[in-house]
Amino acid sequence: MGFRYSRRYSGSKGWDLNVGSGAMSSSYRGKYGSIGSRGFSTRTKMFF
Repeated sequence: MGFRYSRRYSGSKGWDLNVGSGAMSSSYRGKYGSIGSRGFSTRTKMFF
């Protein structure tokens, strides 16, 4: 079994820096989801 390291450093106004054992990436988290150098995701909340 291998060893993994992952850490997220939060910046200002939604910017994050993700540091892993072999890579680094940045992302921006907003109200409706996040977008980064490796793709995007959306938040799915249901309001009833």
